[in-house]
Amino acid sequence: MSKNDDTEEKQLPPSQIKLNRLKREGQVAHSKDVPAAASVIVISGFLILAHSWIYQSASSFFDFPLTILPEHTIIVPKDRLAATLYAAADQVSNLIMAPLLLGLAAALVSAIIDGEGLLMSMKNMAFNLGKLNPAQGLKNIFSLSSLSEFLKGLVKCIVMLITGAATLLYFMNALFWAPLCGVAECALGLSASVTNTLMVIIAIILVVTAGFDIRISRALFRHEHRMTKTEAKREQKEMYGSPEVRSARHRIGAEIRSGPPSKVTPDKK
Repeated sequence: MSKNDDTEEKQLPPSQIKLNRLKREGQVAHSKDVPAAASVIVISGFLILAHSWIYQSASSFFDFPLTILPEHTIIVPKDRLAATLYAAADQVSNLIMAPLLLGLAAALVSAIIDGEGLLMSMKNMAFNLGKLNPAQGLKNIFSLSSLSEFLKGLVKCIVMLITGAATLLYFMNALFWAPLCGVAECALGLSASVTNTLMVIIAIILVVTAGFDIRISRALFRHEHRMTKTEAKREQKEMYGSPEVRSARHRIGAEIRSGPPSKVTPDKK
């Protein structure tokens, strides 16, 4: 881009040629809410479908301290203690790693789909002194993309707080009476119901916001990479040649097409 393009006003939308060049450089319009929504949906589905396995794992985890002590002595053998602690750690790792890995995989796949493929560019990895410019950083803070991200985050936070408070109020009576049921399964079952309800509500909110964020991110990306008239003319010249040469070709072609047909005389033997 020349120096004149920096001072000229950008009025034209980006052409497909520029969008393809930006994609090769690793710059595409992407939504930050799509990977978050995908990961929450997958984790919520895992918690709902595997609730029986999670319930059994949590119950056995809380039963491990009771299995350490023998019946007639308070001295715990070292091998029994080590085996019990290893089993408890295995239960905790399974409960944590399974939804975590599923959420990471869903976020990665959704990000690749949203970015229209896996983008790899060395230009983004290179060291750029322009990123250390305080003026450019201040400009990025007050840009349209930063403002939209702040407003989206604020709206999501308010909606999640309202829906979370409403969910807790709905289960408030059961939460107060759960310790009095006398069975540990009551508290575990109620905790699972509250967790699943909150996860489903959060997933719905993120899906709705992701749908709006896709449109907003596309519009902001095209607005950020608008073209000047000089840039558009230079792009057309690089792609199709000089306008004078093209007009001369069209004129010669029109003259040839509109001219009288040539008479072909047969050869005399």
